[in-house]
Amino acid sequence: MALNADFPAEQSIEIPDNWASEHSSGIFWIANPDRGTDRRSHNKQQFRPRGIFVSTRNGVDDTTWAEVRGILWGENDTDWKVRRLACNVVHPIAYKAIDMLKTNARGIQIFA
Repeated sequence: MALNADFPAEQSIEIPDNWASEHSSGIFWIANPDRGTDRRSHNKQQFRPRGIFVSTRNGVDDTTWAEVRGILWGENDTDWKVRRLACNVVHPIAYKAIDMLKTNARGIQIFA
């Protein structure tokens, strides 16, 4: 599965595998859709994600799936949910935030 060819990704961010150990909240904010606050965990311009890629579960290369706990773009900040995603596939999911303390996926890239 690839990103929609009519709207290809123009930029991406990668969540460092050690994010949770270096940030006490463990929350990686991809974007803040209401722009009421500047909750962002990277140095790129605000963007609406259009896909996510995970390569491993806890750094083990031969895994086929991993769990990502997060909030989707249109959900409320209390709508945390764990989703089981296949590794090495781009999923057309728009995450707003990912809780890296409760996510076992590694090698995470967010496409926009």
